[in-house]
Amino acid sequence: MHTASIRLLSLGVMVLLGLTLIRPSSVDAQCAMSLSTGLSGNTSTTAPSGISFEVTALQSTKICRIWAPLASGTHSIQIFYNPGGLILTPGVSGGWNPTGWISLGTATAVGNGAGTNYAELQLDLNVLMNPGDKYGFALRPLTSTPVYYTSGTPYVFSDSYISINTQAWSGNVPLFGQGGTFIFPRRFAGRIAYEEGCYFPQNIISYQLLDAAMQPTSFVNIPGAINLAYNVSFPNEETNVGITVNLRNVITNALVYNYTFSALKPAGQVLNGIENIPLPGNLPSGYFKVEVIFNTKNTCMKYADYPAPPSTLLLLPPGAQMCIVWPGDTDNDGVVNYADRAALNRYIYEANMRSTWLQGPTRYSIVGGLDYIDWKAQPSAPWNTPDGCYKDTDGNGVINNFDYIAIKMNWLKRNTAVLPKGSDVFTTASFSLDQNYPNPFNPSTTLRYAAPERSQVHLVVTDMLGRTVATLVDNAVDAGVHSVEFDASDLTSGSYVATVRMTGLESGLTYSRNVNMLLNK
Repeated sequence: MHTASIRLLSLGVMVLLGLTLIRPSSVDAQCAMSLSTGLSGNTSTTAPSGISFEVTALQSTKICRIWAPLASGTHSIQIFYNPGGLILTPGVSGGWNPTGWISLGTATAVGNGAGTNYAELQLDLNVLMNPGDKYGFALRPLTSTPVYYTSGTPYVFSDSYISINTQAWSGNVPLFGQGGTFIFPRRFAGRIAYEEGCYFPQNIISYQLLDAAMQPTSFVNIPGAINLAYNVSFPNEETNVGITVNLRNVITNALVYNYTFSALKPAGQVLNGIENIPLPGNLPSGYFKVEVIFNTKNTCMKYADYPAPPSTLLLLPPGAQMCIVWPGDTDNDGVVNYADRAALNRYIYEANMRSTWLQGPTRYSIVGGLDYIDWKAQPSAPWNTPDGCYKDTDGNGVINNFDYIAIKMNWLKRNTAVLPKGSDVFTTASFSLDQNYPNPFNPSTTLRYAAPERSQVHLVVTDMLGRTVATLVDNAVDAGVHSVEFDASDLTSGSYVATVRMTGLESGLTYSRNVNMLLNK
């Protein structure tokens, strides 16, 4: 079992995770807490009119729903928000600035008339705010009946979690290029429902399955073990993290295996580690869904379970010797090109001469389909016919004309891991970007790329949030094989992505590829 004392390790080819909060069901879908302005909506403008206001988070908060005074009847109200607050020019006709506003959707509401009988805008907003965040909100009716508002002071209403600034426009909806007239100030009369919560940046949890050589993999022999490399970057306090790994049947979702462990994330640090997970011999072979659930109880979080998007793992029978197939690479040289067409042509010709197609075992499949489009390693049982498992590009157990499809779909893709150093396979016959070497690296690594003609090359490195951390090449290069060094001395451990875009200056052909790299300091 590994804890924070393990050396830092981030993921070479990371599975990027969106953040999902698992919350218990509640009768109150509008959240338990709310703040009302207590104002009476007693005036309206020429229909259709809207209203806007500003909310500031004093603590970590999730905005759930909005109430506002509406005329009697059923109405449709568009809800917008703007990170950064209200952007408007009081008193200027059509002076609303639409830049940055985001539509949250259209709510249905049953109005109760003027006063404090606020109508619930029935749309779950789920707007997550960090302390100090300031968001502008705008309500825009799609029906002919305006939103009611009020005049006068005060403008600001607060509790311990949020603050509402009611200074706002109303009028003929001068919103998003529709024109109209500002009437300023006009105060939002209504109520904001919210709950305590935490807003974390995306990609705060990630994991990757690694083999015994610490290389990314999606299959393993049983009995045996698989390594789980994990990365956790919860908020800044110290917290215990429980990690659960489940294997489930991909069809029935039945649980077939469970493994749990825990680790301590120190304050102010990212938690990285590798856990060796034993896989007993009594497990069935085949594909299984992998669930990885991160559980923590730091002081900010109200709900503690963070499941990662599932991946798949192929369990192979004991001692099974497999061909590792890259679909379309029929000659198994690490690149899909004309040589693969020629190899398949020979097999097809031989089959026609015998009046029978070459046959062998089918490949493992996740759900019974043909997994031959994606350029990824796929285990296949060996064929009696030499190299037959490679020629069967679609994995259906028969070598026939349909196997040309995978060659077409994966044309000019490369598996650089199997290319021998100095091989003439890596030539300038096509555009290519090699996997960086070494990988993982510290603090520098080399990227190699090839162009078949003089080309404009743009090669950059980004972090896992998509931010550019280095521009390695941004100019025209001559035809040939080129190398460039990436120095990450000033960067922190983690995964980075090298992205190349090349355009032939004679042919106009374009090429792009991403390479995942692991910096391990």
